[in-house]
Amino acid sequence: MFRDRNLMLLASGQFASRLGDASFHLALIWLVKELTGSRRAIGLAAMMEYLPILLFGAVAGVMVDRFDRRRLMLGASLFRMALMLAVPLAFAAGYTGLGVG
Repeated sequence: MFRDRNLMLLASGQFASRLGDASFHLALIWLVKELTGSRRAIGLAAMMEYLPILLFGAVAGVMVDRFDRRRLMLGASLFRMALMLAVPLAFAAGYTGLGVG
């Protein structure tokens, strides 16, 4: 594994991505707890993180089989980055309501 540069780059990228995802998940749950103090809101926020996998998982499998995987991975990562960036931007803009009590 350590001799193949491409494999090392992939493994390093996956590690950094997983570390970032875990940090984001923890920070999001913590933010919801601080803003609401509601167990219901925390559960809803945790559920909403995994809802896209349930809704789009099958469609994504078909797309991976039909289109260029590299472009799909890049596009999905950029879209996920934009969604994750929306959370701190919304918070900085003053939107702190979740509509759940």
